[in-house]
Amino acid sequence: MTEMEEPLFKVSTAYTLSQYRNYNRTVQRENGLNRKLVLSMLLYVGLGALMSALFRSWFLFIPLAVLGVLNYYMSLKGIRRAEMAQYQQEQLVGTVNYEFYPDRVDVTTINGKASNYFSNVYTVLENDVAFYIMMAKNSGIILPKEDCTQSLEEFLRSSLKIRKVRSAV
Repeated sequence: MTEMEEPLFKVSTAYTLSQYRNYNRTVQRENGLNRKLVLSMLLYVGLGALMSALFRSWFLFIPLAVLGVLNYYMSLKGIRRAEMAQYQQEQLVGTVNYEFYPDRVDVTTINGKASNYFSNVYTVLENDVAFYIMMAKNSGIILPKEDCTQSLEEFLRSSLKIRKVRSAV
């Protein structure tokens, strides 16, 4: 990285709650969180049905089924609460500035500057509203399409392996 190097593209953005929610829920879905929660709930219900069949009494089914549904609901509620807390933390950062170079994207906030090299990218997700440049399984850069030029989108598609996904919200 030389000091005189000029970025190919510059983007400035401040995430809205809906953009952050879309990112968070898309990543959760892609990482299988929703399936794990549903599987956990079905495990409780299945265990209740099995216990009821073994002991020939449905009184065991109802508490285990209720426990499964409550577990699902409380887990989801906790995840949504954490999502809101994380969004509020992101809001303290304010505007995020991205500078794209041939081999990396530099991210600048009030907290400082970080260089994210394309060779270290975990995966890139694209839906109808944004690109999510994932540096790890649960950590990434939100790049709203409304802030991208057509040439930036083409650059991203030619520089990175992008996986199209459904929008979560």
